[in-house]
Amino acid sequence: MNRLFNRAKIVLNLHSEDFPDTETRVYEALGSGAFLLTEPLSAENPFSVGEDLVEATGVDGLLKAIDFYLSQPEKLQTIAKHGLGAAQNHTYAARARTILNQFRILQKTSICIPGIDTSALKKASVKEPIRRMFWSVSRFAFRVRRKTFHLLEKWNQNE
Repeated sequence: MNRLFNRAKIVLNLHSEDFPDTETRVYEALGSGAFLLTEPLSAENPFSVGEDLVEATGVDGLLKAIDFYLSQPEKLQTIAKHGLGAAQNHTYAARARTILNQFRILQKTSICIPGIDTSALKKASVKEPIRRMFWSVSRFAFRVRRKTFHLLEKWNQNE
């Protein structure tokens, strides 16, 4: 998929539903360094519109944006590079580190947090689920890389 994204001058993200969403495709396209043109994303979208990606509404808006950015390749490349940098903060490993850091902060705090028994966080037993989570994330990433490699090999053989 990375090769396909890199062959495209513009990657389109069109929603399959009538409501704004931030699909996995957004992260995949930006993470490959592709220029992403998308319909409006959800409010919790972590990317900056106009800096990391471009949003357009309706068919006319998408067509105008395509024409504009194809005629402005330096702007297209600038946004694609900025999007790649932004996407690197949103990997599974980065998310797992964020969760681990939050656990470490909670372990050190002596503040009473409503609904959270911080004494349980101070125990060593909290480390095992975090270790398992890291192992699961790294195993998942390995499987994705292996599957992608095999699919690309098969695809190259068929070309």
